[in-house]
Amino acid sequence: MDFPLRLLMLAFIGYVIPTAMPSGRWLAGVSVLIGGPLAALWLQHLYAAAQPGYKEGPGGFLGIAIFLSFAVPFAWGAIMRIVTLASSRSQLPTLAIHTAGFAALIAVPSAIQAWDKWQHRPPSEACAKATFNIHVAQLGLKLPASPFFIIFPEHSPLTNLHNLGLPTVLRDFCAKTDDGREPLRAANIWIKFDP
Repeated sequence: MDFPLRLLMLAFIGYVIPTAMPSGRWLAGVSVLIGGPLAALWLQHLYAAAQPGYKEGPGGFLGIAIFLSFAVPFAWGAIMRIVTLASSRSQLPTLAIHTAGFAALIAVPSAIQAWDKWQHRPPSEACAKATFNIHVAQLGLKLPASPFFIIFPEHSPLTNLHNLGLPTVLRDFCAKTDDGREPLRAANIWIKFDP
Protein backbone atom coordinates (compact mmCIF):
# COMPACT_ATOMS: atom_id res chain seq x y z
CA MET A 1 0.00 0.00 0.00
CA ASP A 2 1.56 3.32 -1.07
CA PHE A 3 1.85 6.37 1.19
CA PRO A 4 -1.04 8.52 -0.21
CA LEU A 5 -3.42 5.57 0.14
CA ARG A 6 -2.32 5.11 3.74
CA LEU A 7 -2.98 8.80 4.41
CA LEU A 8 -6.42 8.41 2.85
CA MET A 9 -7.15 5.42 5.10
CA LEU A 10 -5.97 7.43 8.12
CA ALA A 11 -8.25 10.31 7.05
CA PHE A 12 -11.16 7.89 6.69
CA ILE A 13 -10.58 6.49 10.20
CA GLY A 14 -10.28 10.01 11.63
CA TYR A 15 -13.55 10.99 9.94
CA VAL A 16 -15.50 7.84 10.89
CA ILE A 17 -14.72 7.93 14.62
CA PRO A 18 -16.80 11.04 15.45
CA THR A 19 -19.48 10.36 12.83
CA ALA A 20 -20.15 6.93 14.36
CA MET A 21 -21.04 8.39 17.76
CA PRO A 22 -24.68 7.56 18.65
CA SER A 23 -25.47 10.74 20.59
CA GLY A 24 -24.26 14.20 21.47
CA ARG A 25 -22.83 12.97 24.77
CA TRP A 26 -20.78 10.29 23.05
CA LEU A 27 -19.56 12.89 20.55
CA ALA A 28 -18.58 15.28 23.36
CA GLY A 29 -16.73 12.45 25.14
CA VAL A 30 -14.78 11.32 22.09
CA SER A 31 -14.03 14.95 21.21
CA VAL A 32 -12.48 15.47 24.64
CA LEU A 33 -10.64 12.11 24.69
CA ILE A 34 -9.23 12.32 21.14
CA GLY A 35 -9.68 15.94 20.06
CA GLY A 36 -8.19 17.36 23.27
CA PRO A 37 -4.80 15.64 22.91
CA LEU A 38 -4.76 16.41 19.16
CA ALA A 39 -5.35 20.11 19.89
CA ALA A 40 -2.69 20.08 22.62
CA LEU A 41 -0.16 18.47 20.26
CA TRP A 42 -0.91 21.00 17.54
CA LEU A 43 -0.58 23.95 19.95
CA GLN A 44 2.70 22.49 21.21
CA HIS A 45 3.96 22.24 17.62
CA LEU A 46 2.92 25.83 16.84
CA TYR A 47 4.68 27.07 19.98
CA ALA A 48 7.87 25.14 19.16
CA ALA A 49 7.82 26.32 15.52
CA ALA A 50 7.53 29.95 16.66
CA GLN A 51 10.75 29.73 18.69
CA PRO A 52 13.92 31.26 17.18
CA GLY A 53 16.26 28.66 15.76
CA TYR A 54 13.51 26.05 15.32
CA LYS A 55 14.50 23.30 12.92
CA GLU A 56 11.83 20.91 11.72
CA GLY A 57 14.26 18.12 10.89
CA PRO A 58 14.25 15.78 7.91
CA GLY A 59 11.00 14.00 8.82
CA GLY A 60 9.12 17.03 10.10
CA PHE A 61 6.95 17.53 7.03
CA LEU A 62 6.10 13.85 6.99
CA GLY A 63 5.03 13.95 10.64
CA ILE A 64 2.87 17.02 10.08
CA ALA A 65 1.24 15.38 7.03
CA ILE A 66 0.41 12.25 9.04
CA PHE A 67 -0.88 14.28 11.99
CA LEU A 68 -3.08 16.53 9.83
CA SER A 69 -4.35 13.54 7.84
CA PHE A 70 -6.00 12.34 11.03
CA ALA A 71 -6.71 15.57 12.94
CA VAL A 72 -8.44 17.55 10.18
CA PRO A 73 -10.82 14.71 9.18
CA PHE A 74 -11.54 14.09 12.87
CA ALA A 75 -12.55 17.73 13.37
CA TRP A 76 -14.57 17.75 10.13
CA GLY A 77 -16.26 14.48 11.13
CA ALA A 78 -17.22 16.02 14.49
CA ILE A 79 -18.73 19.02 12.68
CA MET A 80 -20.65 16.75 10.31
CA ARG A 81 -21.95 14.69 13.25
CA ILE A 82 -23.14 17.87 14.97
CA VAL A 83 -24.98 18.74 11.72
CA THR A 84 -26.67 15.34 11.57
CA LEU A 85 -27.59 15.45 15.27
CA ALA A 86 -29.05 18.94 14.86
CA SER A 87 -31.02 17.91 11.77
CA SER A 88 -32.23 14.56 13.09
CA ARG A 89 -35.80 15.37 12.03
CA SER A 90 -34.67 16.08 8.48
CA GLN A 91 -35.61 13.81 5.59
CA LEU A 92 -31.96 13.50 4.53
CA PRO A 93 -30.45 10.21 5.70
CA THR A 94 -27.47 10.52 8.02
CA LEU A 95 -25.34 8.22 5.87
CA ALA A 96 -25.85 10.49 2.84
CA ILE A 97 -24.76 13.55 4.83
CA HIS A 98 -21.67 11.79 6.16
CA THR A 99 -20.76 10.43 2.71
CA ALA A 100 -21.10 13.93 1.22
CA GLY A 101 -19.00 15.32 4.07
CA PHE A 102 -16.17 12.86 3.45
CA ALA A 103 -16.36 13.51 -0.31
CA ALA A 104 -16.04 17.25 0.36
CA LEU A 105 -13.10 16.59 2.68
CA ILE A 106 -11.28 14.86 -0.18
CA ALA A 107 -12.54 17.09 -3.02
CA VAL A 108 -11.64 20.50 -1.56
CA PRO A 109 -7.85 19.90 -1.16
CA SER A 110 -7.78 18.15 -4.55
CA ALA A 111 -9.53 21.13 -6.18
CA ILE A 112 -7.13 23.58 -4.49
CA GLN A 113 -4.15 21.55 -5.67
CA ALA A 114 -5.53 21.33 -9.23
CA TRP A 115 -6.18 25.09 -9.29
CA ASP A 116 -2.63 25.79 -8.04
CA LYS A 117 -1.23 23.50 -10.74
CA TRP A 118 -3.32 25.29 -13.37
CA GLN A 119 -2.15 28.70 -12.15
CA HIS A 120 1.52 27.66 -12.32
CA ARG A 121 1.34 25.87 -15.66
CA PRO A 122 4.11 26.76 -18.10
CA PRO A 123 3.40 29.38 -20.78
CA SER A 124 2.47 28.34 -24.31
CA GLU A 125 5.22 27.57 -26.79
CA ALA A 126 4.49 30.80 -28.70
CA CYS A 127 4.81 32.77 -25.46
CA ALA A 128 8.01 31.00 -24.39
CA LYS A 129 9.63 31.79 -27.77
CA ALA A 130 8.27 35.36 -28.03
CA THR A 131 10.46 38.42 -28.51
CA PHE A 132 9.08 41.55 -26.88
CA ASN A 133 9.32 45.03 -28.36
CA ILE A 134 10.05 47.24 -25.32
CA HIS A 135 10.58 51.02 -25.45
CA VAL A 136 12.47 52.66 -22.58
CA ALA A 137 12.69 56.45 -23.06
CA GLN A 138 14.09 56.85 -26.62
CA LEU A 139 15.56 53.32 -26.72
CA GLY A 140 13.83 50.44 -28.49
CA LEU A 141 14.78 46.94 -27.30
CA LYS A 142 13.93 43.45 -28.46
CA LEU A 143 13.89 41.21 -25.39
CA PRO A 144 13.39 37.43 -25.41
CA ALA A 145 11.07 35.70 -22.97
CA SER A 146 13.91 35.07 -20.56
CA PRO A 147 14.05 34.77 -16.77
CA PHE A 148 16.89 37.34 -16.79
CA PHE A 149 14.53 40.31 -17.30
CA ILE A 150 12.27 42.27 -14.98
CA ILE A 151 10.26 44.96 -16.76
CA PHE A 152 8.72 47.96 -15.00
CA PRO A 153 5.83 49.34 -17.09
CA GLU A 154 5.55 53.08 -17.57
CA HIS A 155 3.06 54.96 -15.32
CA SER A 156 2.53 51.92 -13.11
CA PRO A 157 3.21 51.20 -9.42
CA LEU A 158 6.20 49.05 -8.51
CA THR A 159 3.88 46.16 -7.64
CA ASN A 160 3.00 45.77 -11.35
CA LEU A 161 6.48 44.75 -12.44
CA HIS A 162 6.84 41.87 -14.90
CA ASN A 163 9.35 39.25 -13.73
CA LEU A 164 9.67 37.11 -16.86
CA GLY A 165 11.15 34.26 -14.81
CA LEU A 166 7.74 33.50 -13.27
CA PRO A 167 5.43 31.41 -15.50
CA THR A 168 2.24 33.17 -14.37
CA VAL A 169 3.75 36.61 -14.95
CA LEU A 170 5.18 35.60 -18.34
CA ARG A 171 1.76 34.29 -19.44
CA ASP A 172 0.12 37.58 -18.40
CA PHE A 173 2.84 39.58 -20.13
CA CYS A 174 2.36 37.57 -23.33
CA ALA A 175 -1.39 38.24 -23.16
CA LYS A 176 -0.76 41.97 -22.66
CA THR A 177 1.66 42.17 -25.62
CA ASP A 178 -0.07 39.58 -27.85
CA ASP A 179 2.98 37.27 -27.67
CA GLY A 180 5.33 40.15 -28.43
CA ARG A 181 3.42 41.59 -31.40
CA GLU A 182 2.30 44.71 -29.49
CA PRO A 183 5.00 47.12 -28.26
CA LEU A 184 5.15 48.12 -24.61
CA ARG A 185 6.54 51.26 -23.01
CA ALA A 186 8.59 50.63 -19.89
CA ALA A 187 9.97 52.93 -17.21
CA ASN A 188 12.87 50.64 -16.40
CA ILE A 189 14.34 47.20 -17.09
CA TRP A 190 16.35 45.16 -14.66
CA ILE A 191 18.65 42.37 -15.70
CA LYS A 192 19.27 39.71 -13.10
CA PHE A 193 21.99 37.12 -13.52
CA ASP A 194 20.59 34.52 -11.13
CA PRO A 195 17.22 33.54 -12.68
